[in-house]
Amino acid sequence: MPANLLSLLPWIAAPSGLLAITGSLLELPALLFVFKPATTLLIIAWAWPRGADAPAMRRWVLAGLVLSLAGDVFLMLGEARFLPGLASFLAAQLVYAWAFTTAAPFDAAQLPWAAPFGFCAVIVVLALWKGLPNAVMRGAVVVYAAAIGVMAWGGGPARPRPPEHRTGTPPDGAGGGLTWGG
Repeated sequence: MPANLLSLLPWIAAPSGLLAITGSLLELPALLFVFKPATTLLIIAWAWPRGADAPAMRRWVLAGLVLSLAGDVFLMLGEARFLPGLASFLAAQLVYAWAFTTAAPFDAAQLPWAAPFGFCAVIVVLALWKGLPNAVMRGAVVVYAAAIGVMAWGGGPARPRPPEHRTGTPPDGAGGGLTWGG
């Protein structure tokens, strides 16, 4: 893909995402069905050539994006596809967590930086707890919130990156999966 087209993909993905959100808020399924997967496909296309200096992380992040696309599609297909959608998104979070937490050797000194993410995960669980109908759903929410917390911590700015993963491309925070590789 030509570099000039590649640099335009985020600028195309942003309005596509806004159209998907508009379709959801205004209950216009045609907008949602076209632009939600289109946005994720544009992000995958943008991420595809990135990260050549970190091939393992690149593969995991791309796999997470594809799993996220699957989750989007399943959830758009109605309530009967809710569990496959949820499973796809959980798998994506676990894949992202793996990509971000294995990029650098573990150091116990990094654990305090996990606290804010753990706190947010606990707040989400507590906010949803009363509305969850049974122990299975409660367990699923706990696992999902933990996976998101680990993924966000792993991609966060406090996690060191080996030199081959440092590009100086800010921000390298929780969205690090989209900014890795320059």
